[in-house]
Amino acid sequence: MGGVDVSDKAIYHNSCNRQTNKYWKKIFFNVVDIALYNAYVLYSKNTDKPMSRYNFLVVVVESLVSKDEQPVAGPAGDPGADHSLQRLSGRQERLCIICGHTKK
Repeated sequence: MGGVDVSDKAIYHNSCNRQTNKYWKKIFFNVVDIALYNAYVLYSKNTDKPMSRYNFLVVVVESLVSKDEQPVAGPAGDPGADHSLQRLSGRQERLCIICGHTKK
């Protein structure tokens, strides 16, 4: 029963919640806080190197904003640059419905 109180107490000290009038922002920041707390609990149970929760949050934030990621690919070239349309021979083509209405 005390698990909720313990997690709420731990989240309260290093919360990313900010004062806002938008309810969806409050919900979002609360979900982020809970996810980070759960990640810290899993990290603490599965590692031999103890780390404070604050230091864990700093490491997570630094890894999310680091510029050491792989470079993002640039914009792709024109996909139709080496392709051209060819008219099919031997077929009678109909006008599309829009062209048919405008030519009447």
